[in-house]
Amino acid sequence: MTGMQAALEGIDTLFLVSASEHPRRVELHIAAVAAGVTRIVYAWVTTYAAIAAGEFDAVSDAVARVAGREPISLDDYLGDRPDVVAGLGSRVTGV
Repeated sequence: MTGMQAALEGIDTLFLVSASEHPRRVELHIAAVAAGVTRIVYAWVTTYAAIAAGEFDAVSDAVARVAGREPISLDDYLGDRPDVVAGLGSRVTGV
C-alpha cells in the first residue's frame, strides 16, 4: 500500500477540485480506487468560472438536427418520468 492509498483508506467519497488538469490526478485516482473509495467526484474550477461568465450560454440546433425534435429541459424530462427519478434512489439529491 502506498502512502497515498493509506491516506485515502476509509474514505467513501473523494471530491477533487482543481483549477487546471494536473498529471497527479491519474495517480490519485488509481490510489483512491485501490484504497476502496467508492465515489470520486471531479470538479474543475475553470468550468464553473466559464459558466458564470456566460461562456456556455450559446444555443445551437444540434439536438433538433440529430434527434429530429426540439430539446427539453432536465426538469421536464424527469417530471414526465417518475420511474427514472425513483430508479435513482438515494444516489442523487436535489431531484
